[in-house]
This record gives sequence, structure tokens and C-alpha cells, in this order.
Amino acid sequence: MADADPPSARVALAAKDGRAYPHRDMKPVVNLEETPGKVVGRDSARPDDYDRLIESGKGILPRLPYPKGVYRFRTHEEADAWTEHHILQAALTKARARQSEAT
Repeated sequence: MADADPPSARVALAAKDGRAYPHRDMKPVVNLEETPGKVVGRDSARPDDYDRLIESGKGILPRLPYPKGVYRFRTHEEADAWTEHHILQAALTKARARQSEAT
């Protein structure tokens, strides 16, 4: 038992006055008997909320005016012409759809 610390050394590591946990006497910052007025993040989502989010996202998110995939072109000019063609076609399709909705 020669390698055990004396009791005075153990008390000195815990606190100067001999208490093991000096924070035990601290008072809470919040009144624990009072119910909070506002709780953030507890509202559960309903399925119709998700559907509405999807529909609004379809109108907001940008779409590529050309088909997905990997395309190879011989020159930059050929690639630019292809891109411009698809952008113009998408714009025409969108304009025609707006005209048909208005009438």
C-alpha cells in the first residue's frame, strides 16, 4: 500500500475546501419550474406539406434546356451552336406554353 496517495493529496486535487464537487451548490440559470413559452423544431410535417414542397421546387429549380448525357463535338463552335439551338428550342416551348395558358 505504499504506492497509494495519502488522503490529503486526493482532497487537494478535488477542491481547496475539501468538497469533491464544488459545482454542486450552483443555482440553475433557467427557472426549472417554469414552462418555456416557445419550443422550436417540434412541429411534425404532414404528407401534404411534402407534396406542396415538391410542387414549388419544380417551379424554382433550374432545368437544363438540353437532354442529359455526354456529348462530343469536334469544335467549340459546334458545341456552342448545339447549346444555342437547344436553349432557343426550350425558350420557344416555354413561350408557347404561356400563350396557351393565357388563352
